Amino acid sequence: MATLTLDIAKEIARSRGGECVSESYINCQVPMFWKCAKDHLWSANLNCVKNSKTWCPWCAVENRRTRTIEDMRKFAERKGGLCLSTEYFNRRDPLEWQCKEGHKWKASAKDILKGTWCRRCSTLGQKHVIQRRDQEEHQPINIANIIAQERGGKFLSTEYVNASTQMLWRCAKGHEWSTTLYRIKNMGRWCSQCAGNFPCGLSEAKEIAHSRGGMCLSTEYINLCDPIQWMCNKGHKWFASFNSIKHVKSWCPYCINKHENLCREVITNILGRIRRPDFLKIPEHPRGLELDIYYPQYGFAIEVQGKQHEQHIKYFHKDPEEFQKQLMRDQIKKELCEENCIALSYVWYNEDPYIVIPEHLRELGLIE
Repeated sequence: MATLTLDIAKEIARSRGGECVSESYINCQVPMFWKCAKDHLWSANLNCVKNSKTWCPWCAVENRRTRTIEDMRKFAERKGGLCLSTEYFNRRDPLEWQCKEGHKWKASAKDILKGTWCRRCSTLGQKHVIQRRDQEEHQPINIANIIAQERGGKFLSTEYVNASTQMLWRCAKGHEWSTTLYRIKNMGRWCSQCAGNFPCGLSEAKEIAHSRGGMCLSTEYINLCDPIQWMCNKGHKWFASFNSIKHVKSWCPYCINKHENLCREVITNILGRIRRPDFLKIPEHPRGLELDIYYPQYGFAIEVQGKQHEQHIKYFHKDPEEFQKQLMRDQIKKELCEENCIALSYVWYNEDPYIVIPEHLRELGLIE
């Protein structure tokens, strides 16, 4: 096995125009010596070279130095702006930039290439969002009227102040009461005198549970906010309010994390305790991002990916922007793993951990 792996190391080096100088192989985590086509010498483990596809660090530095002021100007043009500096020294030294609105500022090439741009435009954009929200403040009146009509009642107030201000409502039976639009719209509240008789009762709870492949096990319904018992199609049982199930769209709390927990169970039986990464702290995420499964001693990590990592799902993302942020976090983790020579693999929601995880470990040479 050792001779075969050493042969693989030498073959990889030859394919990249270099040479594996080491004469022995211990395992995929022990550093070996390598030489590139330019005769640079360095050490790295086979895992980094084979699976993370790293190569000569000296050549990488030289390649970074090949960037010119022309490259910076072209990058700024793609953003609709200009690079006003006349010389480029390195990625860290500040250059002068101008956005399409004429704002000027200084920032390093490193920051700009990471995707940062004009802060003033970003701030102005946030102000425009706030202004639009202010202009749309009249809309809650319309929303309140629609909700009241849908429930067979009437919204009696003539003005809206804010989400926490009490307003007057009337139900289909003529009962009148005061409560906030937030409680009516977001918490599913309605006439307290009619609680239990409002159509959102036990029969509707059973219909919703059936539509999700489960059951509502309770035999009595009090109101939207009192917990009742549910069961999913996997037989898990739990208590949750009807409001949580219908309006918040929640469902089985055990199924949500089951796949991830199963992946952890499978791999810990093979490799032992999972560690927490310490290299995922960046300015945008000062507390650090997380990896579902991480083994620094093997240079290996796994992300367990649910549907929310490939499509916008309202349960996980309140709006499309949240979904884009999710994709951005996934991309950042991928890039940071590459920079730190961590082989990152994925187990998707529709894959069997008992099959996929051993396959990943065999590819890395961690099991036979």
